[in-house]
Amino acid sequence: MENNDNISHKLLDYGLKAVLVVGAVYGISKIVKNYQKSNTEHQVEKKPEVSQAMTIYSAMNPSGMDWMKKMDGTNIEAILNTAKEITDLNKVQDAYRKLYNSSLLDDLRQELSPEDYTKFLNTLKFSTKNINKGTNKPKIDFKKGTLIATKLQTNVRKTPKNISKWSFDSNIIKLAEAGKFIGFATGKSEFDNSGSGETGTLFIEIQSVALDTKKAVFFWVAASQLQTISQADYKARKYPFFWLNEKDTLSGFDGTQRRVIAFTSVPILDEQFRMIGIASPLQQLGYSVMELNDNKGNEYIKFITNQKKQHWVNKKFVQVI
Repeated sequence: MENNDNISHKLLDYGLKAVLVVGAVYGISKIVKNYQKSNTEHQVEKKPEVSQAMTIYSAMNPSGMDWMKKMDGTNIEAILNTAKEITDLNKVQDAYRKLYNSSLLDDLRQELSPEDYTKFLNTLKFSTKNINKGTNKPKIDFKKGTLIATKLQTNVRKTPKNISKWSFDSNIIKLAEAGKFIGFATGKSEFDNSGSGETGTLFIEIQSVALDTKKAVFFWVAASQLQTISQADYKARKYPFFWLNEKDTLSGFDGTQRRVIAFTSVPILDEQFRMIGIASPLQQLGYSVMELNDNKGNEYIKFITNQKKQHWVNKKFVQVI
């Protein structure tokens, strides 16, 4: 009986020691992880990848409460905007793992739709800032000086944004038919992840010659609608030329103007302050030209659209940035 008691005491003693050892290991592990997280958080101002990892996590968990993560929605726009700024995805993934003990890409797969997840990857893939594209480095055939023809009917645009022709600030210049020679690639490309394309749109900048002034003009076309051709192909197939006038391609903006963006549904007014339409929330209306106070407590902003039309809008409904 006494031996059994001794054995029981020894087993209990061993059990307690084992629990203490496991607890100590767990505690040390947790301390190390907490230290790594705290140390990573302190680097937020020095290392952009830390800020980017934290921004993406916050966009997936706006409430900041882990238990609400699956219920409080996802700020897709913030995630895609952050993707534009990432220069090294590997560093962002490492910072994310240290901060949240989780995989960045796995979490994004769960939070985003397949289309939005593809947009995220495409934004990284075609970003000019991303120096670490790995095996996913894009192959863009539209090198500077390459002859370009349309393989499908496509819209020629002033800016690399996939904006609907029905939009108030549409950037479409003209529709180009399939099989037209439209000019030479400049070597510049831009990826638009916020337009109407389900997985984003890669745009290629094209240089051509204006029909009216014979000066060089520049415009943008979706890469998926284009094909490169050789000098021999051009001569043999005798591609018809796609002509534009210089005035059609000019936006009228030099980049210094401030943008006018509606933050709610807002009436658009003509020169006589009569309503001519209603803009949608978050729609870019154009560029600020001047402000006016009617001495009745109302302030208005005159703006110019991409089509060079000038309109007025009540200042309290818009942001000027």
